[in-house]
Amino acid sequence: MTIANPTTQASKGFIYGAILLAALQLPLNGATIFSQGAPNSNSIDMTSYRLADDFTLAQAATITGINFWYTSAPESNLTTVSWAIYNSTANAPGTLIGSGNSPVATAAFFNIYIAALSTSSVNLAAGTYWLELHSGSSLTGTSGPQNFWVFATDNATSLALFNNGAGFPNSPINPGSQGYGQFAFELIGTTGVSGVPEPATYAMLAAGLGLIALRRGIR
Repeated sequence: MTIANPTTQASKGFIYGAILLAALQLPLNGATIFSQGAPNSNSIDMTSYRLADDFTLAQAATITGINFWYTSAPESNLTTVSWAIYNSTANAPGTLIGSGNSPVATAAFFNIYIAALSTSSVNLAAGTYWLELHSGSSLTGTSGPQNFWVFATDNATSLALFNNGAGFPNSPINPGSQGYGQFAFELIGTTGVSGVPEPATYAMLAAGLGLIALRRGIR
């Protein structure tokens, strides 16, 4: 695989409160039950590539929506997103649990956008899973305008994976490089699923948003 130099775009600095204000314009599908962390200055094409990132729930939950950060030109390029949630097998996506495609609502602030989509109800026990998002009406389509999923602040969980064809995401995007390990997304829903055991404690990752200085994409 060849990774070209990222494209860059001079942008304006902005603060958490401003991004939060943009996020409040999006439809409310429930409470935030998981956040992968604040978006950073990097992004990757989610139209040409298949992309996935892991997440861990310390408590049973029902997923009803997804929020994520992306860049595009213009904002309206992103209209439909395909999604899938998988079990985790050997630190990679395993068996499919739920999938679909949904229209998205978006909100803008300078050169970054926040997208919100509703999902069918996906009941998950406590544990680790993988989320795949793809621009368009299927996980394997590559036509349509380019949209870029923004990365999140690095953390100690499994590296985000990609595939530059129609196969499962199976390769780290830019191993060894800071800022390319996780994607910026939130899971929306409710905690506690009838009939699924719940642990005594629940630790949600912080959803604080930092400054974003520029947009970078991987081609």
